[in-house]
Amino acid sequence: MSDDSNFLDYAWGKILLGAALLGLAFWLNSDFKAMETGARESVRVNWILALLYKNLGRQVTVAIAGLAGAAGLVLGVRQLLSERE
Repeated sequence: MSDDSNFLDYAWGKILLGAALLGLAFWLNSDFKAMETGARESVRVNWILALLYKNLGRQVTVAIAGLAGAAGLVLGVRQLLSERE
């Protein structure tokens, strides 16, 4: 690879990013659910996530993060398998 490549050019970079986004989705789901049930008073998150949650709700926000994570995993595994051939 050239010097201007980043970690998403590698299969493992996509797999790690996908796993991190799936972890984020699970964390968001548990924190947002705790806030909705009253177990927590508030949750500090990024402003983009806060806008998504406020306008679209918990399920859609978690689904977006989960789908992005699953896509990263699938793309990384596909790239890894194609490199082995």
